[in-house]
Amino acid sequence: RLNEVLARHSVNIAAQYYETHADVGYVVLDADASATDSQSVLEDIRALDGTIRARLLYEYKI
Repeated sequence: RLNEVLARHSVNIAAQYYETHADVGYVVLDADASATDSQSVLEDIRALDGTIRARLLYEYKI
């Protein structure tokens, strides 16, 4: 479902790391800086069922 959100926003994934511990998993994602509206992408990720927390670590601004 995460990759569907990214594809819908035409986000190019440079690297992706998954890890799980018991019932909780996490993803670290490095996306192309030319992605469209990063806040909109973040909102859609947060809206995914089962998402506990999502945050943007660095937003490249041109």
